[in-house]
Amino acid sequence: MEIDVIGGLMSSTVLSLVYVPVVYDFLDDLQRVLVKLLPEQNLVTNASKQTMLT
Repeated sequence: MEIDVIGGLMSSTVLSLVYVPVVYDFLDDLQRVLVKLLPEQNLVTNASKQTMLT
């Protein structure tokens, strides 16, 4: 039983401290690349950002 608890703690730590930030960074980089490749989408992205700021 103790081994299960320790394994669960280790896996949750790895998921929350390593996996989630890596996936977030990957998706952020992907968004930046797509915005550069699809310039017409920039208008929609910029408009939504302006709406969120006001």
